Amino acid sequence: QESLGGESLSTIVCTVTPAASQAEETASTLRFGSKASRVLTRPRVQVTAVEAPAVLQLREELAGAREEASIAQASAAEARAEAARTQEEAGETLSVALAEVAEARAELDAAHAKLMLARGALVDTREQ
Repeated sequence: QESLGGESLSTIVCTVTPAASQAEETASTLRFGSKASRVLTRPRVQVTAVEAPAVLQLREELAGAREEASIAQASAAEARAEAARTQEEAGETLSVALAEVAEARAELDAAHAKLMLARGALVDTREQ
């Protein structure tokens, strides 16, 4: 287990045979493979002293980029919320305007009906 653990990735290939004469060796190999598959490792990139400054700079740049992305996401969320509020307000304004138009149309229809009655009465009066 010590040779498999640590900070690196490990790949194990267990080769077995169906031959009855190798049954004990196959069983031993399978037991080893089973135990080896339970070994936990935490792979980590080894950085040399020469690479360290560049790696630190890249990590700082990455942290800055992540922070900028987080700020951008928050701004986008605020913009979406504002757009939704504006859309809702516009919908309410449109509903009010449509109600006013319907009311004006009803008044116009009523005035038109009165005009038509008055016109009919005028024609009747002229004919007499």
